[in-house]
Amino acid sequence: MHKNNSLSSIINEKNDIENQLTDKRLEGINIPKGLVDALNNAGFTIEMILNSHSSDIAQILGIDDYVAQIIYQETKYYYQMNLLNNQEISNDKIIT
Repeated sequence: MHKNNSLSSIINEKNDIENQLTDKRLEGINIPKGLVDALNNAGFTIEMILNSHSSDIAQILGIDDYVAQIIYQETKYYYQMNLLNNQEISNDKIIT
């Protein structure tokens, strides 16, 4: 009986770690949810996508290079828009 509790604890810990390793920001990118799930399952973060070539993304996910280029471009756009928005908020706080 003790082994079942240990196994259950290990499985729960593994699931907790997997949930922590997903980049929730990927959900804000303008791509289908299935691609977001695939990126999270492969361990991608926004920074990893931006520092990768689309051909690498395509190979890792097993998708067409054109789709990987779209993922890269949409991620870049999302990142730039959020960076710009955060800078505007910071500037407003400084001016006020």
